[in-house]
Amino acid sequence: MRTIYRLPAFGVRCRKRLLILRSHGVKTRKPEAESRKPEVSSVMLPGMAAKPRVAMVGAGNLATALTLALQQAGYSIEAVIAHAGAASLKRAQRLAGQVGARAATNLLAVRAQLIWFGVPDAAIATAAQTDKAAYHAWGTFASPLFTALLATTEQVAVLAGVNRKAAKQRMIPILQQTLANYAALGPEKGFSGPIIRGDVDTVKRHLQVLREDEALRDVYVALARAALRYLPVKQKNPLQRLLASSGD
Repeated sequence: MRTIYRLPAFGVRCRKRLLILRSHGVKTRKPEAESRKPEVSSVMLPGMAAKPRVAMVGAGNLATALTLALQQAGYSIEAVIAHAGAASLKRAQRLAGQVGARAATNLLAVRAQLIWFGVPDAAIATAAQTDKAAYHAWGTFASPLFTALLATTEQVAVLAGVNRKAAKQRMIPILQQTLANYAALGPEKGFSGPIIRGDVDTVKRHLQVLREDEALRDVYVALARAALRYLPVKQKNPLQRLLASSGD
């Protein structure tokens, strides 16, 4: 479960807005005229039973001051999130380096328990919409598109002379074992078959028989390319060349 914090608008000046930090129990660095020693607080953020890992969205003046203050208060900064633009990413990398974090351009790439937006409200809305769309795409891959893959697999069975009903019955035990392996071992260790072995000849024969149905072949090629990209595969270069020539 992740918590999202943002600072309410207290005016355009960063100095005024930083006053909010003290209301959240986090002390900030005082100007040189007030004190040369930064104050450090060990209090919790409201509603937190233990100090969470933090991801900061933004790397401007406000986000920088807040990030440094949180680190001084004992919070672990996991990541600084920025736009993919060169200038924004450079600021994020600089700030991340100051607090021992990493710079990222995607909220989904971090596992922080608390996400704090140090950006204007308009930017928050954009980030939230992007995050929501990415989560929805993830869910679509996990269920509806997975069902579409099963329907595609039934069509491959028809090419092998097995009707769809019988194919479904035979596939269920295989699918159950595949999901059990994924749950217990993860994708890398749960992956099996000719692609991970680098069996170029077998993959070539698959592509030849799938020429009978271009849509089935396209799905096979797309998934095989995903395997080459995300999973440990032997004979990667020969397999890439084979897939590249599959449409010839």
